[in-house]
Amino acid sequence: MGDAALREELAVAQTRIQHLEAMVQELLAERGQLQAQLVAAYDLLEAVEDARHTAQQEVTMLKRAPFQSRRPRPTDHSPKPRGRAPGHPGTSRPRPTRIDQTERIVAGDSCPDCGTAFTGQGVIRTRQVEDIVIRRPTMVTQYEIERRWCPQCRTYHEAPVTAALPRHRLGWHILLFVVYQKVAMGLSYGKIQRELATYFGLQVRVGELPTMVAEVAHLFGPAYARLIELMRQQAAMHVDETGWRINGTNHWLWVFVNDVVALYVISRSRGSKVPKALLGADFAGVVISDFFRAYSPLDVEKAKCWAHLLRDSHDLAKGRPPDSDEARFHQQLHGLFLEMGLAIESVAADPAGRTQLAAEMRARLLAFIVDPRICTLRRPGPGRMSP
Repeated sequence: MGDAALREELAVAQTRIQHLEAMVQELLAERGQLQAQLVAAYDLLEAVEDARHTAQQEVTMLKRAPFQSRRPRPTDHSPKPRGRAPGHPGTSRPRPTRIDQTERIVAGDSCPDCGTAFTGQGVIRTRQVEDIVIRRPTMVTQYEIERRWCPQCRTYHEAPVTAALPRHRLGWHILLFVVYQKVAMGLSYGKIQRELATYFGLQVRVGELPTMVAEVAHLFGPAYARLIELMRQQAAMHVDETGWRINGTNHWLWVFVNDVVALYVISRSRGSKVPKALLGADFAGVVISDFFRAYSPLDVEKAKCWAHLLRDSHDLAKGRPPDSDEARFHQQLHGLFLEMGLAIESVAADPAGRTQLAAEMRARLLAFIVDPRICTLRRPGPGRMSP
């Protein structure tokens, strides 16, 4: 094959490559538009859901309106006094502990009311005002990055830019602002876009924001994995779950927490597979939870929350006569709880006493489960529970 034929085939190949590159750019642009439309649809769905919830609340209030005035109206029609009751500590805002700048406000030379010239020396009073600084427009920094040749590696090296992710034109503060507004404040991407434009004059496409959140989440992945490993080494973990909506879809926010670590995970499931997966097969601690059935299949030592137990026994005894079995059960259970609390406080600084007390508490609880009537409630001595 001659040079002319090769050049012709090369020209055809280059033309095809350019055509394919143009098609790729068109597809990327189309994907961005579809992603933006999808986000807008989610925002619209969220707005419709919020409007429906608001309408339901208004209907409920309208239904209750004829029966809301149950409290007796005051006869003197005197307004409620402002502030807290005498003797209660105040709640005024504390003064700032630092002064960033000082500005002098001069009074002028004459009275602003009558025009008479001031006499004598003026006096100075101070007033502190705390405010936020919103920078419009944003600060744009151009980095001049030096590259140096390494003769050993046969390549150029340069120091990284730490103010932004690699190949990102938006800095860390913008990314973390977006993540905080989405995750902590629960705002839609459309609202976050309007916030950036209103506060900082920054124009971004809605389709860019989910990518920012995903990249930050990926960046914190190793730290999250270390939190999971730390959580699995704990002697006791409190576990709970609550509803969490994402783009109008019901999810569940799970929390695993003690005084060392707090771990959150969002899942579509409220079943036992979530705590099983997070705790792992080798978790040797105690799981403290309420009585939700998802915690029953866990193959670990379990402890139940006193607040939920007492709330259930209170509901069981509500409306019953004082001498009923339900009322006596709640009274004795609540007394046992108070007795244990006092005993724990008495051995707070005594590890050996805590170990002995834990065994006694376990025995007392087991005895109460078998027959609540055998638990006589007497004031315990130091470090001991009544027999």
